[in-house]
Amino acid sequence: MTVIGFVTLTDSGVYHGHLHTFNVRADIAILPTLAGPDHPDEPHYLVRFDGIDLGPGFNRIDADGRPYIALTLAHPELGPRAIAARLIADPDPFNPPGYVLVWTPEP
Repeated sequence: MTVIGFVTLTDSGVYHGHLHTFNVRADIAILPTLAGPDHPDEPHYLVRFDGIDLGPGFNRIDADGRPYIALTLAHPELGPRAIAARLIADPDPFNPPGYVLVWTPEP
């Protein structure tokens, strides 16, 4: 599991934290949108850095029934290809209620 970021969830429903790749060290926010069940193709979240949109996020459930947010990050600073990541609860029991961004390689 390659962790590329750490965030915490605020009382307002916004995730705040850091994105760390070889090229980028950035404070990010993952903001909820107004998308609901009536609009399944609309993103549930938007990832932002310093007022710049980095990509959408969608609520998903993994094969074991655990919820996560599927993120797609794209910006010239990140390289020529979009980065796929999952936002999951941090498995470290000493870091509740933290969340991690886990890089999702292409198959």
